[in-house]
Amino acid sequence: MKHGITIFLLLIITSVAQAGELRALFGSEIVALNKGEDRDTYNGLFSLGIEYSPGNSFSYGFSAAFSDLEDDADGGIKGDGYLKYNFRPKHIFNPFLAVGISAAAFNYQECGMHYGNDGAGYYSHNGCESRSVGSIGAIYQVGATITFGGRIQLNGFWSQFAGTNNVILNIVSIRGSF
Repeated sequence: MKHGITIFLLLIITSVAQAGELRALFGSEIVALNKGEDRDTYNGLFSLGIEYSPGNSFSYGFSAAFSDLEDDADGGIKGDGYLKYNFRPKHIFNPFLAVGISAAAFNYQECGMHYGNDGAGYYSHNGCESRSVGSIGAIYQVGATITFGGRIQLNGFWSQFAGTNNVILNIVSIRGSF
């Protein structure tokens, strides 16, 4: 019975792969985080993902981007699920527009006067403190794909995310795919 289910799933995956095109994505993103009055920039989020195109102008995909999470001051992660419209599919230069849903979690620096209670009394100090924020929202991407040799692609796009907790992300990304 287990082998029958495995064979059935392999047949479905094979037919999907033959009907369209599945691509692996990798690259980097530069993300500018706007959280109310606080702004911080995260350089070099590493990006991975997959994208499926059934053979027409539409494709859909999932991607995740993350920074070096060992550094608490600059840690961040972002995940996207999107639907993309390709204006010139199967051409060397293909502009696109994508919309989707995204989730993000970042640490950022909040600078200014800080107040607290250490148990013995209240205190204040002027400086920067590390804060964390998580957000779920909508995202769009505007960009273009350049194809080399029919299989290798380079994607470049500008993207904006608007989400909960007053978070806005401005993103510039370059991704390769094969």
